[in-house]
Amino acid sequence: MTDKSTKRFIVILACLLLGFLASAYTFHLFMQVQKHGPNVDSFCAISETVNCITVETSEYAVTFGVPIAVYGLEYYSVGLVILLLSFLGIWPLRRWQSLIFWMAVISVPVITILAYLAFVVIGSICIVCCVVYLANLTMLIYLLAANRGRLRELAVEGPTEFFGALPKARGLLIAVILFAAVALSQFFWMSPALGIAGGGSFNFQGLPVSGMSLGNPDAPIQIEEFTDYQCPYCDKAHKVMMELVQKYPDKIHLTHRDYPLDHNCNPYIPRPFHPDACRAAKYGRCAAAQNRFWQLDDKMFHNRTRLQKRHIVVYARESGLNMSKLEECVTEPATLDAILKDIHEGHSRGVNGTPACFINGELVFGYYPLEFWENKVRKILGLEPIATPTPAAPAEPTP
Repeated sequence: MTDKSTKRFIVILACLLLGFLASAYTFHLFMQVQKHGPNVDSFCAISETVNCITVETSEYAVTFGVPIAVYGLEYYSVGLVILLLSFLGIWPLRRWQSLIFWMAVISVPVITILAYLAFVVIGSICIVCCVVYLANLTMLIYLLAANRGRLRELAVEGPTEFFGALPKARGLLIAVILFAAVALSQFFWMSPALGIAGGGSFNFQGLPVSGMSLGNPDAPIQIEEFTDYQCPYCDKAHKVMMELVQKYPDKIHLTHRDYPLDHNCNPYIPRPFHPDACRAAKYGRCAAAQNRFWQLDDKMFHNRTRLQKRHIVVYARESGLNMSKLEECVTEPATLDAILKDIHEGHSRGVNGTPACFINGELVFGYYPLEFWENKVRKILGLEPIATPTPAAPAEPTP
């Protein structure tokens, strides 16, 4: 073992460990977003344009049902196994520099595509992702520089040794077959295991999502929430609804219904009242088309006093939406028609203000605390009531 060989080992080991740790953190962040939605804390969520969370909430965070971060963990794990077993002489392969070189070469088009998606399509710089890009490029450049007098050997030795040893070394052959089997099987079991919905869409706060509905679709309790993003009591009522669904995740199915108190789209509103509510409802509808409704819904309620277009665009980017598809959808007549359908249906069922909820068909108008709703739920489920709820706050009637 020469000093030169040891130095190369240390440099490549450092790059692989750096990439592995960055991938591990990215996976942790992905799971936090899965569980809690986009409003999670991270040191790399610095601004609108420098934000790892934006990348992890995007549709590109998952490919073929597997998070990109998991591919990274697998990639660096394979690199570490090759490096350590070869360098320490534990298995028959010795040309670890050549094998790692080819891993680095293969990674270049992959990280180029990922960087393009993050920087150009999503419009956000992920610092931790950049660490991964840097680790791979450093490995490639370093190995080329360290072997500049023997580049042909660097390219040939590893693959030749690997494919030559494969039929002879039974243990190596079994390991490769097992690895390939596990790698292929993850496309079938990874999504259910992590709670990722089909097509690469996410659960929200650990609950299954389907468009503008949240929770178990076969739940015994069906709640429809007619709401307005500018209504202060709607914001409070929505927080209660989210707590309620979290508390009874298998028993409640929550569906968002639009009832903006905005004369721009609501024919039952005679004068200006909530001038940004129709716009917000359109963006929410179109976010649902990309399976990101609840992410944007959460941000719009959280920022209900800042719902001009320039604000909603920021929230949409942070929610991981494809902006060109979103803007195209917002202008389509079908989007407004869907909102009008909710408005007319709500009006015909007695909704004349917000918030208004139907729990298994029973209309409950106004804001009520969590205890009130829990007693409603527990009564339907045949459970004992909890403490007497506090009085309700008013709702916003139509002007």
